Amino acid sequence: MTLVDWAAVWGAVVATAVGLKDIIKAVRDRASIEVGAGLAFVALGAEEPVYGTRIDTEHGPKEAFVSLDIVNLGARAAQIVSVFVGDVEGRLHQITSESLPAMLEPGCRLTTRIQKEWLDDPATSALGVIDGLGRRHVPPLELMRDLINRSRGLPTARARYRHRADPAAPDVWAWPVRDRATLTTARSSAGIHGASKCQSAPCPCELNDQA
Repeated sequence: MTLVDWAAVWGAVVATAVGLKDIIKAVRDRASIEVGAGLAFVALGAEEPVYGTRIDTEHGPKEAFVSLDIVNLGARAAQIVSVFVGDVEGRLHQITSESLPAMLEPGCRLTTRIQKEWLDDPATSALGVIDGLGRRHVPPLELMRDLINRSRGLPTARARYRHRADPAAPDVWAWPVRDRATLTTARSSAGIHGASKCQSAPCPCELNDQA
């Protein structure tokens, strides 16, 4: 090989090394979000729960809710925008729970919570958080499935309601919503997304005791 050939080979080696270094740096610097989730139970006095679902236990009444533990294992700060709950029909509820949105520095963690009724819908299949770039981060699959099943095995505030003004209208499932949320529906055929606000407003319905 000539000197020119060796120079070309060396240039290729250097370029490859620089490229690999950039890739490694990009992977290292990328935010790595770890999400844990579980049911939390807080003891109650005589008063009704102000947030969670009342659960009567042998140790007295407690309120239950879903607690999420979010940790930034990456080398860069990451913004956590919301909690999300998804279902098998492609709907996504983005829940702006307490403490969110928040900037999570490397090595730091934050805890937030949502009502357990979000998981009690039979169609619910996913839970996690969304970062500032729109990426979803979820707990381990088995943990998520176990949490959903455990939540559904407990008492729930979710109930079936019948419209007062139109008895012929289909019944609706609802509960006293204390979380601020946005519903996003993926319309894959049109390639667009539509969103509507979930508001905690008086419901023109009556409880259907035959549910």
